[in-house]
Amino acid sequence: MTTEPPTQIVPLPLSVPLAERETGFSFMSRLAARNGVSSRLLGLNYDMPFKSVVDGEITAIRTLSALGSVNPEQVAKWTASHRNRSSHRLCGETFHGMSVRNPVIKGCPLCLKEDAQDHTRPPEQAMALRGHWMVKHVFLCMKHRHPLVPLWRESNLILRYDTSQRFTDHAAALVQGDFDQETREFTDYDQWIDNRLENGRADGWLDQHPLHAGATFCFLLGYALLRLEISAPSSIPREDRWAIYQTGYEVARKGESAIRKSLQKLQQRTATPQQGPKATFPLLYERLAHDYATDPDFMPFRDILRSHILETWPLGVGDELMGDPVERRQLHSVITASKETGVDQRRLRKLLEARKLISPEQPDAWALFDAEDTSHLLASLVTYLPAKNIRGKTLHDTVAV
Repeated sequence: MTTEPPTQIVPLPLSVPLAERETGFSFMSRLAARNGVSSRLLGLNYDMPFKSVVDGEITAIRTLSALGSVNPEQVAKWTASHRNRSSHRLCGETFHGMSVRNPVIKGCPLCLKEDAQDHTRPPEQAMALRGHWMVKHVFLCMKHRHPLVPLWRESNLILRYDTSQRFTDHAAALVQGDFDQETREFTDYDQWIDNRLENGRADGWLDQHPLHAGATFCFLLGYALLRLEISAPSSIPREDRWAIYQTGYEVARKGESAIRKSLQKLQQRTATPQQGPKATFPLLYERLAHDYATDPDFMPFRDILRSHILETWPLGVGDELMGDPVERRQLHSVITASKETGVDQRRLRKLLEARKLISPEQPDAWALFDAEDTSHLLASLVTYLPAKNIRGKTLHDTVAV
């Protein structure tokens, strides 16, 4: 299939300027309205179905750009292109599921109000949807410091993205300020994701990873870390989820070492090993262990969590780690070693501290030591006696400490 528009295409007699970061479907809807036709009819006349523009098909984008005399590369960049049933490409990044194609359309009301005020055309022909507004992980207009707000909800794909029709219903309310909310300063996360979409990858640790996976990990990590401050992160309203992303980003931006330190702090302050990793990192663990288990974009983050748990958790044979059974114990705690040997925890701890295998500051549950290196030591703590000699012995008589 050719990626060039037919050479005989002549620009339409009436046009509209392409807004900064405007999507192809928004531009097509406005262009059609400007020329007094529907998006559907405009598409039929030029073998350019509206859905092909919604899906970001390059031939349709080039045809549309030729009709409107605008730069096709700019239109293509900010229009999510449909790759397969569950993924899209936007700004050179792959997004999954509803990350860029959600029934709820959001936007900045101050941008839309400016669109209407800067032109003599009807507001529904002037108001433009921006491509970055489509991204699930974006929450703020960097220009106006205004939160992105829900504009409409529509399950039908064509009706959802025929923007001039949708703005016909909402233009008056937008101009009057009915959608306006309190502004806020942008966070480091807001700035990072905006720069990433605009300019591509930088040289930070998070920029080594795909954007959708990196932003999702910021949310999952932030959700976990907020348990240090509030008991129920799930109670945070959807409109305030930017704070969860920021919490995770502040740690994730510093790299793997900082992530591991935060996980260590979280597990020692909020849980005991007996509760298991899933109870300590509920959403983070669940998503990386199951939802994104086979997604290669999430593999680096999955590996960090998995190796951290292996290196800091007294998992035994029969336990489960991110969907896989544990086949060999790597670490013991005072509690697990006591259970396996039958040695009293206090006596066992005293011996381990004397040999500098554990720290006096660590509680029994988190006082960890290498299971393999101490296997002979633990075995030597129990003396097995012939049955005839057991009579009259107490439990402590059979333990050599």
